[in-house]
Amino acid sequence: MKKIYKNLRTIRTALMLLCTGLLLLAANAGFGQADVITDKDDYFPGETVIISGSGWEAGETVELYIEHLFYVTHYDQVIYVTADEDGKIYDESYKVDISDLGEFFLLTATGQSSGLVAYTEFSDAIQVFPSDLSIDQTGPISFSCVLPGPLSASLSTCSTGQGGGNTDYVEITYKWYYNTTNSNILSSAIEVQSNDSHSDTISDSYTPENVLGTRYYFCVVEFTAKDNGDNCGGTEQADGSREIPDPAHPENANKSTFKAWYVTNPIEVSVVPDNEAPQLVGSIPVGATNMNLCYSDMPVGPTTDDIKAEFTDNCGVVNVDKTTQEAPENDDCAWSVTYTYDVYDDAGNHVDPSPTVTYSGSDQTAPSLTTTPFSDATEYDACMSDAQSTVPEWTEVNAITGYSDNCGQAVSASLDSTRTTGDDCDWTVTYYYTVFDECLNPLEVQSYV
Repeated sequence: MKKIYKNLRTIRTALMLLCTGLLLLAANAGFGQADVITDKDDYFPGETVIISGSGWEAGETVELYIEHLFYVTHYDQVIYVTADEDGKIYDESYKVDISDLGEFFLLTATGQSSGLVAYTEFSDAIQVFPSDLSIDQTGPISFSCVLPGPLSASLSTCSTGQGGGNTDYVEITYKWYYNTTNSNILSSAIEVQSNDSHSDTISDSYTPENVLGTRYYFCVVEFTAKDNGDNCGGTEQADGSREIPDPAHPENANKSTFKAWYVTNPIEVSVVPDNEAPQLVGSIPVGATNMNLCYSDMPVGPTTDDIKAEFTDNCGVVNVDKTTQEAPENDDCAWSVTYTYDVYDDAGNHVDPSPTVTYSGSDQTAPSLTTTPFSDATEYDACMSDAQSTVPEWTEVNAITGYSDNCGQAVSASLDSTRTTGDDCDWTVTYYYTVFDECLNPLEVQSYV
């Protein structure tokens, strides 16, 4: 067998691979009519295994049985392919999983019509060194709306960041994943971020999404490690990993090159519902009563921004909706208005009870003389005793001439008294009255002659 034998850790595994080798020899010696191969002997976690073969009956179905030799509790997989007219088969549906690290596989191909059987084997034996990569934070982490900051992963394997004096830095790829279960199994994980860097960047960060629920985040690092003293994975870190060619750097021809792959343990991050309503940190403005204002001049109340400024929210966002409710019989003579403020956050948590501001009042100002009042300049010929019966009678129309109301209401007047002064040679009749608005605010001791 190949050098993978140096990775064997148990006698049981050795026996399994010995049996596999015998099967391969028997298949080649006994049949020799069909074969099955994989494009690589050893695969990186997440890589696709490309299976091909020849010598099969044209059009027949060939069963590909992938058997775990070491992790016997892992599920084996069966794939069916159809040979083409030349008897060739091809499949690229199988991917090795992180859970199979260190595993060896026996691939058995069986022709369903011809009965031909062929074998090959491959491995997922790339070494993983969790101690070299870790998430700096400790879990579990729980928050409702304010992200606790990014998760960061640090790679101690390249801790010097200087390549041991060698400027030929290796490429490093950091990938962040999450599972909904507490595992770092790639087959069920969702990738959320991938960053390429170099060995002088030994850490990477990712900020969890603000999505309700619990996720288990982990970081994976991939890079090609060279045994050239660059402190990024020599033989002591990657012993047993599959050697790969390095044609871009012939100077490393005599130095081993390894594909290194590290993974962190998962860290639990939970985003819990925000159940906390905004909190009052200031004071709600106070309304007023018995205000001397017209209905049209009643206060509009604090703005939504005024109320918002008095609250704070644990998640940072305060929303305010304002509604207005007037008394059903509002007019200048009696009015009342209540403003209600619905204060809530983006999670729908409302302040209860809603703040309110109420104003009430009425027009308490009497009419006033704003233009020229009525006056009768006529000279009447009568004795003083006949003066009141001689002059025109008092009328309300004459009395309210020149008067207006501050709220634009209609004005009225009522006669209080009539007085005659002077003598027969020169007398004056004066009407005394009170002017009212519709709210009956009186302007008293008004007169015309």
